[in-house]
Amino acid sequence: MKKRRITVFCAVLLAMLAMTTANTKAAAKTGVWGNKKKEVQTQGAFTYYIHPSINGKEAWIYKI
Repeated sequence: MKKRRITVFCAVLLAMLAMTTANTKAAAKTGVWGNKKKEVQTQGAFTYYIHPSINGKEAWIYKI
């Protein structure tokens, strides 16, 4: 029983580490986003609210 608890704890810790690493990579690119410019785009039944990047090649979707 104690081994199982340790295994589950280590798995949860590893999952949290993986999520933190992914968030750090996205946060490192925050300098490329033009936060003051917002756009709304509609494709079919979906409306996307986005912050386009400064170079115009990427977009940060913040609401669908």
